[in-house]
Amino acid sequence: MGYIKKRTLGGSYGLPSIFNHWIPDISPRIRRLGLAVILLSYLAASTHLYLAGGVRLGYPSLMMVPVLLASLLFGVPGVLPSALPAALLITALGSQFSDGAAWVTELPFRSLLYVLIGMMVAIPIHIYAFYSRKLNYVMRHDPGTGLPGRRALFETLDQVFKSPLQLKTKNGLAVISINNIHDISRTFGYEAADTLIAALWEQLIDAFESHATVYHYNRDCLAVLFFSSDENLTKQTRTVECIFERSIIYEGLPIHFDAHIGYARLSGDDRREVVNRAESASEYAREMGMRSALYTSAMALDKRQNLILMGGLLDALHSAELTLHFQPKINLKTGQLVGFEALSRWQHPTLGNVPPDRFIPLIERTALIHAFSLWAIETALIKFNSFKKQGVLTVVAVNLSSHNLINDEFPKQVIHLLDKYNVDSCYLEFEITESEIMRNPEKAIEVLKELSGMPISISIDDFGTGYSSLAYLHKLPATQIKIDRSFIQDINHDSGLRKIVSAAIVLAHSLGMKVVAEGVETEDQYRLLERLGCDSAQGYLIARPMPEDQILKWFEQWVAPSLTADLYEA
Repeated sequence: MGYIKKRTLGGSYGLPSIFNHWIPDISPRIRRLGLAVILLSYLAASTHLYLAGGVRLGYPSLMMVPVLLASLLFGVPGVLPSALPAALLITALGSQFSDGAAWVTELPFRSLLYVLIGMMVAIPIHIYAFYSRKLNYVMRHDPGTGLPGRRALFETLDQVFKSPLQLKTKNGLAVISINNIHDISRTFGYEAADTLIAALWEQLIDAFESHATVYHYNRDCLAVLFFSSDENLTKQTRTVECIFERSIIYEGLPIHFDAHIGYARLSGDDRREVVNRAESASEYAREMGMRSALYTSAMALDKRQNLILMGGLLDALHSAELTLHFQPKINLKTGQLVGFEALSRWQHPTLGNVPPDRFIPLIERTALIHAFSLWAIETALIKFNSFKKQGVLTVVAVNLSSHNLINDEFPKQVIHLLDKYNVDSCYLEFEITESEIMRNPEKAIEVLKELSGMPISISIDDFGTGYSSLAYLHKLPATQIKIDRSFIQDINHDSGLRKIVSAAIVLAHSLGMKVVAEGVETEDQYRLLERLGCDSAQGYLIARPMPEDQILKWFEQWVAPSLTADLYEA
């Protein structure tokens, strides 16, 4: 575990003060050149006044030129050193052609005059320089933590890209996305979140010393720019991961950061492209459930396709691109049809057939999931009426998302669709995975109870693959569970799987629920499941998901496997 070091947060951390940096930000080379010009201007003004016969016949204002130049180049510190020589020179040249009283009367006056003129130039420049530095600081640092931010990262990348190719390719960038920083902010406050981010920043700085620079890239992101040889990059990336495997103690409580890390090597010459690659790798790691991922070109293609898919979804919902296919569920004892599961299909105009496991997770990240679910329900009800006209009267099941179950308007919208298409609610079934329910079990159970009271059948999908569901199973208003295909594939050859499936069937029946087995592909599986007491089956042995126009033909030709063959011993 790590402990937080006390430090000052916010804009004051390292912020320029109006009482420091009196000298403007000018390069040393320009200062040296300016100093030479100032000396030459002294010489030129003095020569002019000497040859002209004094200040009355010449142009004494020329002596202000070096004072003004010094004020511009050196700010307030340059005023007095330039004003005194100018006053001495012009007084000396004036006294050469007059009496010595000028030293007593004119020297103090001219000195004060030149100082005032110099200050009138230097002080506004100083104030301008101060606010320029302050603005630059604010632009380069995060306002909450005071840590180097996005602009500072981009400036450093610009410098790296100007380096020789062999040095540039030895560098890498990591983008660290902290997924639960908003939860921390809501629980402990934004200042606490900033303190914790700063603590992580300090741990990364301490771990890499001079081999990397760390930036507070976004509110929920840190970025680490590595300066390393290729053979050390793996070691350094592991160092980052180790830091996020430890908790940080805040007010006596261990705080864990749920982070995903994306790495990208520095190639090309576009700083934004490098950052985008690291971000894509971080997003990929999150989607895959990995701690970290190294960027590959395939990620860019996936990201582009994802944008195309999301951009075309609204049009797809109102066109023929999105359709429903239907997979039958069969009673294992009688072989009769007991329902269809509606499965979405997307025939994209440019990407072709897009599988559901590709586009549905994308939809679930957005508010479009509500429109998509309502489209699926409405389309399923339309198809139900079509099946009914053809003499196929059975339940149609539609998959739901956890997002639907936290939408208070969802039950009302379902009632509206049932009334609109004049479908009895007993012919509609909703399937939802146990993992989806466990995201917000209390709210999910509340909405599911409202739906089951209509009454609509509730089915727990992919049973056995989630977690913590047994504690809530007896509370769920479910009418059946669906055993995941992963338990069915080797059930004939694995006695352990048979025992698990048998126990699940007994448990469900004891709670008054029926059991559907998914992924049934062989007659042996079909017969064994019937012997174990499973109620229904679904899988390629029975039928693949079919479009509407193939349903009637399948229904007329369907013959259940013989149930008189030898049965396996459980």
